[in-house]
Amino acid sequence: MKIRIVKKPDATYREVEQLYKEFEVVDGEAELCVAIGGDGTFVDAARNFPGPVLPIRGNEMGSTGFFADLSVDDIDFIVQRLKKGDYEIEAIGRKIEIIHDGHHYYAINEVSLDYLPPQEVHFRMYRIRNGLRENLFPYVMRGNGLIITGSIGSTAYNRSLSGPIILDQDVFCITLVAPDGIYNNPIILNRKEEFDIQMVHGNGQLAYDGIKVATIRENENFHVKASDRTVDLVRFHERREGFDSKLRRLIESRMIR
Repeated sequence: MKIRIVKKPDATYREVEQLYKEFEVVDGEAELCVAIGGDGTFVDAARNFPGPVLPIRGNEMGSTGFFADLSVDDIDFIVQRLKKGDYEIEAIGRKIEIIHDGHHYYAINEVSLDYLPPQEVHFRMYRIRNGLRENLFPYVMRGNGLIITGSIGSTAYNRSLSGPIILDQDVFCITLVAPDGIYNNPIILNRKEEFDIQMVHGNGQLAYDGIKVATIRENENFHVKASDRTVDLVRFHERREGFDSKLRRLIESRMIR
């Protein structure tokens, strides 16, 4: 079996040496990608690898590994099951596609529009329904920006903005960033929705998964929709971790010790 391994360049895991002994580790085409570390490592792997990803927690202090059912301590089990081909591939959601100035970007966690200090951004947001463009909000929104996320990214930047944790794959969540106005609640919409965001005043930074891609200036816009590309996980049926355990680890990783 050919596998790709993704981890932080400075991270060393003694347990992972077994993967190099038992499998053909390549940089190119592979049957699956093993992402060892925290959520950032998983997101990088899922964004850049076209096939299924097996996330493995590296057990670093403060790292959540929210999507990983297993840690490096389970490497013997992982090797045995991969060699037998005894695993499942599960689509946990679709990537978010961003279109701006003829370029397409694909996010795992979220799309964000952030203000460029010192001036807040003023923007309009339109939803596309049955080919028709209509206002989502009844007036021009203003503040520090917004994010658009789904179930995968709802535990990341969205959660830090007091947005909801989402367990349904088929929805989008729009969360406002420090809104300066009378409306400040997140909005949940079906994943079939598409959006146009138009800058009315100020300059905003367009980014996805924290990667800056463009400055959106007055009267410019960008488009957001669900991609046809899925995010696929390698999972082992009897070692699936429950949401309560993942949430506990997420909370504890943020606790001051």
